This record gives sequence, structure tokens and C-alpha cells, in this order.
Amino acid sequence: MTTGLSERQIDCLRLVAAGVTSSKVIAGQLGLAPSSVDNYLSRAARQLGVSGREEAAKAFVDAGGGVQPNSVQASVSRFAGLVLEPEVRRLSAVTALRWLLTVPPIGGGEHRLNRVEIAFSILKVAMVSLAVFAALVLLGSGLVWLMGR
Repeated sequence: MTTGLSERQIDCLRLVAAGVTSSKVIAGQLGLAPSSVDNYLSRAARQLGVSGREEAAKAFVDAGGGVQPNSVQASVSRFAGLVLEPEVRRLSAVTALRWLLTVPPIGGGEHRLNRVEIAFSILKVAMVSLAVFAALVLLGSGLVWLMGR
């Protein structure tokens, strides 16, 4: 059933099956444009004879081509390219920086993050905050040094 799918369609379907539903997130992970992700998923859905990306991912998993979705596996799948397998997936500095600076919206609304994703988001915010603090300390000490001359 999945033999007619392209490699990119399979990559997108695996991420959807693992719980990644946002085209922007999938695009960031695969180095594609969000519109390309939408095209790959809609074509895959048509080829699998279903109407949506979630149904396509379920059909893909049922055919034995994907991962079984669960919260832990979704987290591992989302961050494996950056954390667990850096030699397998080489990322540009811009893509890594974009991943680092992308955090979930703040405001107390509902979210679809599990505990591992929340922990990663907190760590990302802490790393960015530390970098900004270090830059301000260096800038301040440089100004003090210049004023003392």
C-alpha cells in the first residue's frame, strides 16, 4: 500500500504518526517549506485513499510503514535529529538557531505538549536567557573598561 509513496511523503507521514501535526514544525525538521509539507501530505492522503493527514498517518502505520504514536515516541521523534543522532542529520546553523528560538506560545492557553516537550521548551528558554545575560555582562564590562581608560 505504501510502495507508491515518495521518500518525502513517508518522512512527513512518520512525523504526523509520531504526533507532530504542525506543517511548520514538520517543515523545520525536514528542511522544507510548510507549503511543501502540505502538498506531500495531501498527495499521500490521496494515494492512500483517505481524506486527511491524520487518517493518512494512521493508514500508513496500519500498513506497517510507520511508528506507533505515543507521547514518549513523539518527543523522541521530534528531537532525535538535534539531540540523539547529530551525525545522521546534519543541520545548518540557521536551522539549529531557528529550532532553539522556537518556543510554544505563552499565555496560559491549552497546548498539545507532553512533559518531555515542555522540559525541552524550558531548557531552550533558559539557554537563550543565559546567552542574553552573558552578552549583557560582556557588553557592560567592556563599557566599564572603556570608561576607565
